[in-house]
Amino acid sequence: MSSFKQLRDKVVAWQGWFKSTVIESKYFKIVTRTTWVISACYVIYAGYQSIPYYTHISYGKKAFESGNYDMSASEFQLALTEAKAKHFSDNDPRLANTYNNLAEVYRVQGRFKLARLAGTKAYELSKTSLKQQHQGRVFVTTNLASINKDIGNYNESERLYNEGLQIWQKDIRIHEDSNLASIYNGMAKLKIDQGDYKDAQVWLDKAFNMRKKLLGENDHAMAPLFDTRGTIAMKLGNYAQADKDFRKAWTLDEAITGRNNAEVAVDLDNMGAISTKLGKYSEAEKFLLEADRITKPIKGEGSVFRGRILTNLGEAYIAAGRPDLAIPVLEKALALREQSLGKSHPYYSITKADLDKAYSDKTKK
Repeated sequence: MSSFKQLRDKVVAWQGWFKSTVIESKYFKIVTRTTWVISACYVIYAGYQSIPYYTHISYGKKAFESGNYDMSASEFQLALTEAKAKHFSDNDPRLANTYNNLAEVYRVQGRFKLARLAGTKAYELSKTSLKQQHQGRVFVTTNLASINKDIGNYNESERLYNEGLQIWQKDIRIHEDSNLASIYNGMAKLKIDQGDYKDAQVWLDKAFNMRKKLLGENDHAMAPLFDTRGTIAMKLGNYAQADKDFRKAWTLDEAITGRNNAEVAVDLDNMGAISTKLGKYSEAEKFLLEADRITKPIKGEGSVFRGRILTNLGEAYIAAGRPDLAIPVLEKALALREQSLGKSHPYYSITKADLDKAYSDKTKK
């Protein structure tokens, strides 16, 4: 015990000497303050160097929210240029997030080749740079899943959605969240494209009930879920329910965004499609022409979404017994879908079949 006490006393004595001789010396204080000043200056310098990057990111997000997709893409591209000029490493999460933002803009624009390239780059970078940022990894993964769905790569899309859900369940473990509802809705839309409406309904019910519980039925975030529910109802032949759901989505969107917005254009396209099913051909034409009017300045004359609108318009003309009006509209739609999606995509086949029917109906007249 005495030897232990002696050792302890020596340690205490050494600590006292070190404090008085080193820690409290004027030289140590000078070194400490100098180190602090250098560190602070470096932080300020690094922050200053990053200002252009964050400025472009901010402008890109604002442009995207306002529907100015060309400007949004340009700003995100400038942000990437800044990131490369400042030598952001592949482990910097900002790089993966910027590629992901750019991929989403390209997807909305229908520029799917570019969307897939940017989305894949974000996905590869996220495996290391977002390893500890679990929600970021989920967003990157499910965004790439959405891109693959749009281009018809359904198996890869489903794999990526399941991967995103696995990350969520393992690392995030929040059972009720609006972002989780978005993933469920993405799966529902994938199942619709695959023609599996029963499974689509299961995924949609999960999303719908979760978000409704969290936000209420009249929140703007419910609009895309009413859209999906309406689409399933229309595919199953429940036209009255589809009309009700599409109108609800339209009401929620237009109340927040105003008429001239891409989301409202989607709603009007849906209203046109269901009006055709209900035999209201004049209304269908009005809805679809208005959807096209809104879409052209936002997404461009060559937008893939115009292919969808014009296909629905052609179907309305066919149903109304006007194949002469349907043919030029469907020819334009087919060209747009071939340009953006390719001839192997299911949507191209739908428009091609409509065009063949229009020609057949015209021959019979």
